[in-house]
Amino acid sequence: MVLRQIETLEDYVKYLRNNPGELQNLFNDLLIDVTKFFREPETFDILKEDVFRVILSDKSYKEPVKIWVPGCSTGEEVYSIAISLQEYLEDKRINIPVQIFGTDISQENIDRARSGMYSENITTDVSEERLIRFFHKTEEKYQINKSIRDNCIFAKQDMTKDPPFSNLDIISCRNVMIYFEPILKRKLISTFHYALKPTGFLILGSSEAIGSFTELFAPLNKKGNIYSKKKALSKVTFSTEALTFRPKIESAKKSEENILISLQRETNRIVTNKYVPAGVSSATIWKSSSSKGTQLLISRTSPAKQA
Repeated sequence: MVLRQIETLEDYVKYLRNNPGELQNLFNDLLIDVTKFFREPETFDILKEDVFRVILSDKSYKEPVKIWVPGCSTGEEVYSIAISLQEYLEDKRINIPVQIFGTDISQENIDRARSGMYSENITTDVSEERLIRFFHKTEEKYQINKSIRDNCIFAKQDMTKDPPFSNLDIISCRNVMIYFEPILKRKLISTFHYALKPTGFLILGSSEAIGSFTELFAPLNKKGNIYSKKKALSKVTFSTEALTFRPKIESAKKSEENILISLQRETNRIVTNKYVPAGVSSATIWKSSSSKGTQLLISRTSPAKQA
């Protein structure tokens, strides 16, 4: 409001309605992009000492390591994990495919993450050895090497609504849920439990804890920011729109239309979650009537195309 020299909220609302670009600027300013390479270094030490060893112990050489970083911001966390895992694989002489998914609600953040371009100030967090091995200098910036970028897939996603990836070895959601209310945090913890393999791990930030969800996760170490998945039933919902009925309906016809729309959304959600592979961001379902009855047709967008 100060930048636009607007004195009242009412006038600013009017300005937002007439200037869509300003609404996007406001949205970007509300996001908190506090991140850096190898944040909380002790976490990466534990990954190398314990976590990577466990997830690779029963994995075939054709089965990829699958990691998800929701709320990845501009990608530093994703690339830090990718570099740490690459160092571990090279040290143990293991050749295995790697897939690391970075998602964020901001398209601007995703675009920056995909480029892998970072300013020179990363030298305070990245060692000279890693700069030489995993980056190359371009003018006044450093760019992640293509060999690392090829293992990282970035996509826009709202983790509070959109379906998660599945069959994951690791989920790293660090210093994100500290901004969420308890109800939303409860939903996300259940979603993460659902998305992980039975031997999977959840990584939180040093200021976060699993709280009352001890039936879903157990701390891996005394520091308590890395958790192993427990055997338990995950209670998850991936759509806030499914089976949502408005209390006031003008007519019976309107009520019927609302129910049909809700049922269509629920059918879409169930079929998508059950049959569409991880990485698919959307699926379109429509009905085709024939003499033999009604058929459901599914149009999928492949993970490769989304990437």
